[in-house]
Amino acid sequence: MNRLDWVRHLEHASGEAVSLDRPLPAGALGRSGRGAADRDGLAWALTQGTVQQDWSDQVDPGEGPLRAWGQERPIEVWTEEELAAIHGLWRLARRNQDSTLQERLRAAARWHLHHTQPDNATHRPWAVHVFLLEGSDEGRVYAETLLHNATALRVRLETVSAWILGDAAAELRALAWDR
Repeated sequence: MNRLDWVRHLEHASGEAVSLDRPLPAGALGRSGRGAADRDGLAWALTQGTVQQDWSDQVDPGEGPLRAWGQERPIEVWTEEELAAIHGLWRLARRNQDSTLQERLRAAARWHLHHTQPDNATHRPWAVHVFLLEGSDEGRVYAETLLHNATALRVRLETVSAWILGDAAAELRALAWDR
């Protein structure tokens, strides 16, 4: 699939129009089968559009995940929070033209390619665009699996997944993927 095809595919998969002019609908996180997401965490703040302080105060440095799994909550909940944070921080990085943050997010995505399964969360396609932008065949397959898991057994996507796919398509368009 070429770049424009990916944008169109994500837009088509998102189904009915979901407003991207506001933050992700309340309750987006916390629908994991094993427990509620940490609504005080970075991912929740990002999906609600409330992160105001420096991103570097919010994430672990280095090449690994944005935040280490503390094992006090299920891996599925942590994975959903982590991918949602990557998703939301990407928008912040693009809008602020923050290449340092973009590279940190690419590093986190690369880490997830090797350490987490794309179906290890709630079957929501968080950060699908970041995995596509990672640029490798592994990143593309990870993104394809996220998309497949979100759409395979559903006649119509639930609102949150539709918002995620629409937002991912908008981010790809903003990066001039259709050139």
